[in-house]
Amino acid sequence: KAALQMLLLSCPWGICRTKIVEAGAVAEIIEMELRGDSDKRMTELGLGVLEQLCMCADGRAELVGHAAGLAVVAQRMIRVSAAADERAVGILTAVAKHSAASGEVVREMMSVGAVWKLCLVMQAECLSGVREKAGWVLRLHSREWKNSPCFDSDLLRLHSRYLGR
Repeated sequence: KAALQMLLLSCPWGICRTKIVEAGAVAEIIEMELRGDSDKRMTELGLGVLEQLCMCADGRAELVGHAAGLAVVAQRMIRVSAAADERAVGILTAVAKHSAASGEVVREMMSVGAVWKLCLVMQAECLSGVREKAGWVLRLHSREWKNSPCFDSDLLRLHSRYLGR
């Protein structure tokens, strides 16, 4: 926990963020979550670090490049805590914002359940800012997801009032 807290405190500075990514923190946090080594607080801290690291291109690339990166983030949404939801939505927002040209990333978000979890966040009792971010991500790539055989188009209709359509 102490190491994650120190990483989180170091992340706001760009040069530190880059060095933390280069040191392999993204993969280590994902692997920690996969092993089940973390409790609620460690998951919140780990997602906080990942959210900060996803503010830089290298951090997003490491997360998306890890076979379980997006899946771990999606899996932790709605299951851990409101703080974890906020951080997971922040991660998915950063990834979705910068993956507009990459249909592959958008399709992976669909296949690992991230889009479904974002729809659940829209229904959950969470901070309005988190709900707004989730709606923004859903709206950003709605054309791609709407055409996917994995996506229930009723979900978009259900959340149309949140999505501004």
